[in-house]
Amino acid sequence: MKRVFITIILTQLLLLFFNGYAQDDATIPTYQWAYSYLDQLRLRGYLSELNVIQQPYIQRQVFNSLVKLDNQIQQGDIYLSRQDQWLIDFLNREFKINGISETGGKELIIQSGIWVDEQVWYDKHETRFYTQLRSQVGLSLKNNLYFYNGLLLDQSLLADSTYIGEKWRGFAAYTEQAYLRFTTHDLRIKNSDFQFTIGRDFLNWGTGKTGRLLFSDHAQPLDMLSVSLRYKGLQFIALAADLDHWMLADSLVQKYHAAKANRYLSAHRLIVNLKNKLYFGLTEALLYGGPNSNWELKYHNPLLYYHGELLNGGGYDGNGFLYFDFDWYPWQNWEFYGEILIDDFQLEKTVSGDLEPNETGLILGFQHSNWFGFHGSLLGLEYVRVANRTYNSGFEWEKFLHFNRPIGYYLGNNFDRWNLMAQYLPIKGLQVGVKLDYIRNGEGSILDQWDTPWVNYSVSDGYDEPFPFGVVEKSFIASLNLRAHLKFNTILESQISYQTVENALHEIGRNEKQLSLFMKLHWNIRCNLRY
Repeated sequence: MKRVFITIILTQLLLLFFNGYAQDDATIPTYQWAYSYLDQLRLRGYLSELNVIQQPYIQRQVFNSLVKLDNQIQQGDIYLSRQDQWLIDFLNREFKINGISETGGKELIIQSGIWVDEQVWYDKHETRFYTQLRSQVGLSLKNNLYFYNGLLLDQSLLADSTYIGEKWRGFAAYTEQAYLRFTTHDLRIKNSDFQFTIGRDFLNWGTGKTGRLLFSDHAQPLDMLSVSLRYKGLQFIALAADLDHWMLADSLVQKYHAAKANRYLSAHRLIVNLKNKLYFGLTEALLYGGPNSNWELKYHNPLLYYHGELLNGGGYDGNGFLYFDFDWYPWQNWEFYGEILIDDFQLEKTVSGDLEPNETGLILGFQHSNWFGFHGSLLGLEYVRVANRTYNSGFEWEKFLHFNRPIGYYLGNNFDRWNLMAQYLPIKGLQVGVKLDYIRNGEGSILDQWDTPWVNYSVSDGYDEPFPFGVVEKSFIASLNLRAHLKFNTILESQISYQTVENALHEIGRNEKQLSLFMKLHWNIRCNLRY
């Protein structure tokens, strides 16, 4: 492993002596700093071609939007504030000068890069230093076929109880991205394209700012096959993924004569874009599998109604989800958004089993920019609520987890959260922000064993339980955030937080206070070779 790592580093350094430009179809990783700038500019009425509820973006999408914006500026159709121009300058450097160009013109392009994060965490208990290293190697062939591989070496995984991989001399590692993508950019229909991807990549669908309810980037990226077809204001996406396989307890091994359960995920999604002002997304997802189970083609039929097939198709049982999200830009500088997740919803009350509480999730929020005439300012408010037992299931292998992390919202279930944030860009490269969080977190998690207390009640008696359920841990967190974009590829971030917790660790009367400091230095270099 040591030799492989040294080889990767030397390769990246060698390629830094070469310079070139290429427009390609590489995924912009969800940890990229550019998402924050793109979100702010979209809120202010620019880059309206980006489909904000379907992320991650690919480089070509962002590049084309930046080119169109640049043409509008040159023609005098748009006049930018200096704060917006600062953001665009950084994006142009990343996606045009340092990354890709409009025409390309070469049949083979090799991309290479290093992404380095140095992190420091401090609180009253300890001080922790972490290093993250990411290698990035991509190959673009004839402007339609793209290959990519990205490795992650991360010291913070050593202290992560969810990590199950190998550890080596103070580092843990895994392949974060590895995919092949074919894209057809000209379907002879304006504003239409087709995309096919096979391999490992991020998913981050939805509109929430603090997290996403169905597919977020909290869990490790998925190994999947996905297809996307866009026709003007409509886009259809379908995917089939293979999740981590679960080792079974001894009692289950004896019952099923299998040591592990296979787990699969399928989803299909329709997005409606109304004049780049209002976006609607409707998605159905299904996680299924079990001991000795196999991949079922019918559950990956992009036009099949999963819930109906579960009831009538005679295949494996599964954990199904219905998901709706929207994003609305009624006026410049205003955004209203939301997500609704339905894991299980009871329509009838005929037997005791129908008394099961609804398992749902909700996100509602808004953002407002340039408030009170301060250009470069942003104010946002978001509410998140996920009911008890959402993402959970009576079958262990149907829990909505991947490598022990939630595939959906990172806090899991049985909680609600209010998040208020404000930020300002006083000078080029410096962003100052304040966040206030109030979180009520009930007992239990997705990993807990499924319980059914309602079966002990009659329909006439009914069953109800408080939300959040159990002893509720209540947290208030106030944080001051600073981001200094020193150069186009160098960023320094810091956060000072003060937290008070009531009923800490769900123990009645246990109250705690904590002051913590987080700092991160980010450095990234990417270059291209063209043939």
